[in-house]
Amino acid sequence: MKQIRKRLTYANVMSSIAVFLMLGGATAFAATQLSKNTVGAKQLKADSVTAAKIKKGAVTQEKISSSAQAALKGAQGPAGPSGPQGGRGPSNGRASSVSGNQQVGKSEAEALVVDSLTLAPGKWLVTAETGLTNITGASRSAWCPLNSGAAELGRTRAFDEAAGTQRSGDATVLGAIDLPSGGTVDFKCWAIGTGVFTPSDSRPAMQAIQVETLAVD
Repeated sequence: MKQIRKRLTYANVMSSIAVFLMLGGATAFAATQLSKNTVGAKQLKADSVTAAKIKKGAVTQEKISSSAQAALKGAQGPAGPSGPQGGRGPSNGRASSVSGNQQVGKSEAEALVVDSLTLAPGKWLVTAETGLTNITGASRSAWCPLNSGAAELGRTRAFDEAAGTQRSGDATVLGAIDLPSGGTVDFKCWAIGTGVFTPSDSRPAMQAIQVETLAVD
């Protein structure tokens, strides 16, 4: 104990205090520097943090402040006013019907015009229909085309050639046409031979509807 006390001289004590202060000062200095080197908003340059540098899932809606969320929503401007409603496209309809009990032509060259429609300029969808009856008992075949002048818009076969005391069939024809200057569409029927009629209790008819656009495949 006497030896230890002899070593604790004034110089030793002062040296120890100096070392303590020096270490404490270094620690304080490091803490100060760490605080100064903390990266904050002032140290970040514009556009320095990109999406590639953000960890996936690190930024969620729950972690964004309400003010920031409101700012993001506010980036999208309000919807502009609705424009005026355009005009209605062309719409027009025509229909016609006639009495039955007409004998159809006995060949294509002598086809009977069962009914017809005169249409204004424009694009039209046309439908025609009738029943046909073979009263001869002989073999007959019958067709019904839809024509505009020499142009055939459609055709259907009412019944095939077959023998029988009476054979009936129905003909429905669909067609489409663009008439820049207007025109007439005829619904015709003919058979191979005589004795084929539109039934007396039927009403052959045509309908036409004008459309704005028309594409025919």
